[in-house]
This record gives sequence, structure tokens and C-alpha cells, in this order.
Amino acid sequence: MINNLIKAVTTSILVPLKSVMRQVLLIVLAIAFASILIWISGYSIFSVFDGLWSGITKDLAGTLRWTTPLIMTGLAVAVAFKTGAWNLGVDGQLYMGALAATAVSLLGKEMPGFILLPLVVIAGIVAGTLWALIAGLLRTQYGANDVVTTLLLTYVAFHFTDYMIHGPMKSGQYGPAESSEIIPKSVWLMKLIEGSSV
Repeated sequence: MINNLIKAVTTSILVPLKSVMRQVLLIVLAIAFASILIWISGYSIFSVFDGLWSGITKDLAGTLRWTTPLIMTGLAVAVAFKTGAWNLGVDGQLYMGALAATAVSLLGKEMPGFILLPLVVIAGIVAGTLWALIAGLLRTQYGANDVVTTLLLTYVAFHFTDYMIHGPMKSGQYGPAESSEIIPKSVWLMKLIEGSSV
């Protein structure tokens, strides 16, 4: 009885601890591998990591701004992995969603924000979903490998977005800078941290 109790308590402590230690080990290995690559490239390891640390800590709002799309796309990949699909083309889905959201916001710039903002969000969701649906249909209908199709569709999405920004959606207001027109302020999201880009 006591042995079973000790075993249960030990298991309940050691199993989560083992999982945490595994994650810590992976982080340490990633830092070690990155350090080797930095050293081989001829850069100072300490300068690079110091710059990385100060970039994170001195501009937390900027860090949040640039990491949010990465976190969201990472979560999208995690959901797909749980279903057994290898959705490695999430970048392309992000591109197509952003392109559709930009197009809708520019086409509806005369609309009030409370109507336009939901339309912009829905357009982004639908475009990203439809882009993922192509790979899904290729997998279910023709047995195509989803790793290959999602990765290749990412390049198609990137080049299509590039074409649209250099061509039909190009603003021309900013000289040689390649960008669309600025989306209407009515669909800008409110700032969470005053005086920052977040």
C-alpha cells in the first residue's frame, strides 16, 4: 500500500518534471547550435545574443507585434498536426489571408469601420482557409502528399502576393517603395500599449 502511494507520488512529480527537462534541453541545444553557426559565420556570439536580448527587453511592444503572427501560425500548425495533417504551408495561408484582408479594406474604404472591420477579418479567414483547402482536396481526392503541396502552395502564394503588390495593388504614393495603399484608419486595431506599435 505504502509502496503504491510512493510510486504514485513519484510518478506524478517525475513525469511532468521529465517533460519540462526535455523542453529545457531542447532550448539549450538550439542555443548551442545557433552559437556554433554564429561563430562559424565570423560574428561575436556574445554581441549577437546581447543584441537579441536588448531587442526583446527594450522594445517589448515591437517584440509582441512581430511575434504575434508567428505564434498564431505556429498554433495553426499545431492544430493541423493534432489531426494528422502536415500543414507546412501556413505561411502561404497567412499571405493569402493578408492579401484578401488588404483588398477588402481598400475596396470598402468608404464604409464605416464597424461594418468594414468584420468584413476584413472574415475575408482574411476565408482566403487563408480556401488556400489550405486546396492542399486538403489534393490530399483527399488524389492522395497528394500534404507536406509537398502545402510547401509548394506557399511559394505560389508568396509570388502572387508579390505580383499584386508590385502590380494591381501598388500605391505609387511612396516612390520606389513596394506597398499597397495604406488601409483606412477605420480598420486599424486599437493600440494596446500607448506610444508603441502594439
